[in-house]
Amino acid sequence: MSIIHQALKKVHIDRDMDTSPAYIQERGGYTPFSRPAQKIKITCIVIALSLGIIAGFWVFLKFWPNASALLVRENHQSGLQAQLRPEEDRVGNKDASNNSINANVAYSESRIQTALEAAKNRNLIGMEIYRQGKFSLAKMEFLASIEAFPQYAEAYNNIGLTYKQLGDFKNAEESYKKALQCKPGYPEALNNYGVLLDSSIGNPNMAREYFKKSISLAPDYPDPYLNMAISFEKDKKIDDAIIYYEKFLSHAQQVVEPVAHDIRKRILYLSLQR
Repeated sequence: MSIIHQALKKVHIDRDMDTSPAYIQERGGYTPFSRPAQKIKITCIVIALSLGIIAGFWVFLKFWPNASALLVRENHQSGLQAQLRPEEDRVGNKDASNNSINANVAYSESRIQTALEAAKNRNLIGMEIYRQGKFSLAKMEFLASIEAFPQYAEAYNNIGLTYKQLGDFKNAEESYKKALQCKPGYPEALNNYGVLLDSSIGNPNMAREYFKKSISLAPDYPDPYLNMAISFEKDKKIDDAIIYYEKFLSHAQQVVEPVAHDIRKRILYLSLQR
């Protein structure tokens, strides 16, 4: 209940019950107010209260914009702080995310290394079986190596050799191509693919291109020199054949003597055929 309502209610009660305690001093004693004076006094009180309330309301309206501006400014600052906290949280989350990514990368690298080791082991087993002439069993080991690590170029190269021994020239060619896809600068695969093209597929010109690539990548690797010499000899290019036989001997430091002896005899024979 407002102050005005309280004052009006008091006037109403006093009027109905006639219990106003107001007195004035007159001729040395106290005499109750007369009703007209009482009403005038109450009216003045009510007016004063009303004016006070109106004045307070006016002051409130006058200074309200400043108060509103202050409130807006405080809310804006609070909003900025609220925006900064999530940004800090995002930085923390970013660090946590980076740590998670690094952990995943390390885990992936570990899995890759494990798979590669398994592929190497199966490939070594396959090579040993291949040397024993058990080509079908060797093929199974090379396939297992590729399954363990599909990007292992050495297993593709070896299974290419195995397919060639088994007479499956199409799969042999595909295997060499996959080996070179996984490892483009792979001299052994280039040389072996050249041998397949020259001896089994019947494309000596392309075969020599692969021999040349192998030699350019690994000049000290002797096998492509020998295969190039054989290819030239079959094509009746005697001078070129002699050149590459000699290069083979100069680069093959560990050629067993019977093989070296046979090649020197071959060079001598070709020299007489000129």
